[in-house]
Amino acid sequence: MAEITINARIRKETGTKHANQLRREDRVPGIYYLHGEHNIAIDIARLDLRPVVYTAETNIINLKLDDGSEHQCIMKDLQFDPVTDKLIHYDLLGLVKGEKLRLEIPVVLTGTPIGIKAGGILQHVTNRVMVECLPKDIPQHIEFDVSGLEVGDSLSISDVDMPDIEFLVEADTTVATVQFPKIVEEEEPEEEGEELTEPELIGKEGDEEEGEESQEEES
Repeated sequence: MAEITINARIRKETGTKHANQLRREDRVPGIYYLHGEHNIAIDIARLDLRPVVYTAETNIINLKLDDGSEHQCIMKDLQFDPVTDKLIHYDLLGLVKGEKLRLEIPVVLTGTPIGIKAGGILQHVTNRVMVECLPKDIPQHIEFDVSGLEVGDSLSISDVDMPDIEFLVEADTTVATVQFPKIVEEEEPEEEGEELTEPELIGKEGDEEEGEESQEEES
């Protein structure tokens, strides 16, 4: 899979004030961590992060720190500002040779289903899937060829052959299917000229009768 080299600085200061100052300099604070070792606070130029943030692929990052050390890692978590939608923090997980890890991998569909010509619609049901594998076996994505699908057909996790990867979802998990579009039935309008039933005024007739009886008694 693709490996992207990114240069990072080790942060000697932490805290909100320092993090905000870095963002004003167009650098993004983050954490590099490796199980069993202490975390390293780092910051990276925002522009250098784009290839690993704004992508549907999974990439191995060759992280070069300013102390001369290099670390293989993957992007594990991203945080964005809810107002500006800018990246404000990230976590990089270090990789250990020979040690398996769990991560989500994007699912990519290729081809055009046969069922499209018959009026069917391709539905991409599963966009990402959790797997467990060694660092050397991490795929950028998991590919499914949907070109053979007719209307009513579907593909599931069991339809892909990747012996070096363990899928952490059920084998019958649906990935994609081709179905006819659902037709929404419209309610039939009321026929013209149909008489509307007037509401009954309760007590009107009774009140009139009582009024007539009162007049007779008075006379």
